[in-house]
Amino acid sequence: MILFRNVSEVRYDLVISYVGYETKTMTGISVLGSSPDHNVGVVKVDPTSVMLGGVQVTAERTPEELRPDKEVINVSQDLAIGRWYGARRFG
Repeated sequence: MILFRNVSEVRYDLVISYVGYETKTMTGISVLGSSPDHNVGVVKVDPTSVMLGGVQVTAERTPEELRPDKEVINVSQDLAIGRWYGARRFG
């Protein structure tokens, strides 16, 4: 229920909006001078849904792997794209 208190005697347009719901507009709400309070009653709004576009998640494994006893470089992935490592070039 929506209740407005002590509003001026005039016609109002009421717009209700909230994230996840359709916007509801009520036009021409009259407020009489003899009753400055106006009850518009229960206002029902419909939920809305928005279809979002697809998301693509990609990842790449680092070619270098540091172990306590050695450094491992996986070059199989890097041969195709010709990456540089220090002064050496693989690919």
